[in-house]
Amino acid sequence: RPTQLNIPRDYFYGEIECVIPNPARVDRGPGGSKSLDEAGELLASARFPVIVSVCGGVMADGVEECKALA
Repeated sequence: RPTQLNIPRDYFYGEIECVIPNPARVDRGPGGSKSLDEAGELLASARFPVIVSVCGGVMADGVEECKALA
C-alpha cells in the first residue's frame, strides 16, 4: 500500500545513530492463521482501537461484517 515517510529536515544535516529493524514477513491474501491470531491479540489489547474502513469494505459488501467486528 502507499506509504508516506516524514523525515525531519535537520536529519539531513549531520550524523545520527539509529537501529534499523529487520524486515517482517507479511502473509498475502486474507492472511494466515498466525497473522490473524496476532491481529486479534493486538486489537484485544489496544487502548484505543480504530477501524479505517473505506470504499473497499463497502464495495465488497462488508459493512455488516465491519459493524460486527466493531
